[in-house]
Amino acid sequence: LERHALLLDRLLPQNMSGDETDGPTRKCPMVYRIIESRWQSDAFKTFMRALDALYREAWWKPSLGQRAIGGNAPRTRVAYIDDPVEEGYAPPGLWRNCYHPDWLRSLKLYQLRALRIVDADYVFDL
Repeated sequence: LERHALLLDRLLPQNMSGDETDGPTRKCPMVYRIIESRWQSDAFKTFMRALDALYREAWWKPSLGQRAIGGNAPRTRVAYIDDPVEEGYAPPGLWRNCYHPDWLRSLKLYQLRALRIVDADYVFDL
């Protein structure tokens, strides 16, 4: 995972997808609906969800000889077909395949320039 440090260092919490509770009824444990960010490409979203799954697995089953991670358990986040979508806050300086192509086409030229897109594709492998 170390090779992804450069990408992850360029992201802030507001650049991730959001979440909200799944309806007015309180469930235990709480279930959260994922709120998609329009700027994120499908490959970027898939990669971030895979990282999230690795974190949840490490939280529940620490490596041999290690203690469990402290604090509250990770949130249960669920994607639905009719998930809400918001503009979100796109970070500048990411690789071109991190941004959704339709979202990029919707931007004005000065907005595209401000993104300072890296003219290469990011390798999203784990």
